[in-house]
Amino acid sequence: MLRRQIGYALALLAAFALYVFYSGYTSWMILMVLLVLPFVSLLLFLLAVFTVSIQFDWLEQVLLHEEVLGHIMTSCRAYFPISCIRVRLCLHNEFNEEQLSHSLFLTAGRKGKRYPVVLSFHHIGVIQIQVRDIVCYDLLGLFRKRIACTQESALLVLPQSGDGSSLPWKHLLREREGESETTIVRADGTQDCFSVREYQPGDAFRRIHWKLSAKQGSWMVREFGESGVPIICLTYERTQDLHKQERIYTYLYETASALLAQGISHEISDGTQRNVTSINEEADLLRFMYNLLSGATLPVKTKQNDDERVEGANGATAAQDQTLPISTQADTCLFIDAVGIHIIEGNSKS
Repeated sequence: MLRRQIGYALALLAAFALYVFYSGYTSWMILMVLLVLPFVSLLLFLLAVFTVSIQFDWLEQVLLHEEVLGHIMTSCRAYFPISCIRVRLCLHNEFNEEQLSHSLFLTAGRKGKRYPVVLSFHHIGVIQIQVRDIVCYDLLGLFRKRIACTQESALLVLPQSGDGSSLPWKHLLREREGESETTIVRADGTQDCFSVREYQPGDAFRRIHWKLSAKQGSWMVREFGESGVPIICLTYERTQDLHKQERIYTYLYETASALLAQGISHEISDGTQRNVTSINEEADLLRFMYNLLSGATLPVKTKQNDDERVEGANGATAAQDQTLPISTQADTCLFIDAVGIHIIEGNSKS
């Protein structure tokens, strides 16, 4: 707006100088037009500003480094459009208390326009998006009007999920595929058999047997012989270091996403009996990550004996002050810290 104001001031100054040094009808008309122009701009602005409509369409979750957060729709019922609308957003990350401010300059016409909100985040978390103010300007930028808006929205920023090829659980679970029966071999050598049948309305999509469906030419779903008992428990380290927390939560989300991609239900625990969450579908994982990253309950690391050690199944040693899995139902326990993922023997009650 400052550029438009400066441009109008320079044009008015040039017209006045022309009228002074070249006294004639043409210079007088140019000066009069420039003097009347603000009143015309104000009249058109008042006719249009009270018919402006602004709607916000925010996404519920985005992945890290994705740029589009949502869209803003603007429209105006007047014949003369609003030349400039400034929307100022305030973004607050509840995970690391980071605050950002972002401004957008839009226009509004009778046909309506849809603008993408482009902003990239470099940290995971729950972003509270608040519309701080909306200001409409006239054509010359000399007059403005604020539009009241108190809309707020929450956006979940998740890490980029990998394919799970480098995760240690790939070495513990081996899936044998057949046309009628599939077997999952657990870490302790026991097997959990389930049959495969045709898809029926109401079956969960996560139970679809994709490779067998492609082979048969019709949708085939898994039917578990034993249901409701998770075979994997993910336990994450509790720490106050935000950088370590972000790495831990990234590993946690990648591992849980890879398990769900294979149709495997599991548990997530922070090492305490009161904080155990069952993850059966993607909605459960998104709900868990929202609660984890919103900062509602910040886990506190407990101090224990540093001399006590526990040997993992992969030979890695974890300090006892790092919380161990407590689920007695899980056959395989994965402990996640800032370094990576460690395998712990299943059915360990120590």
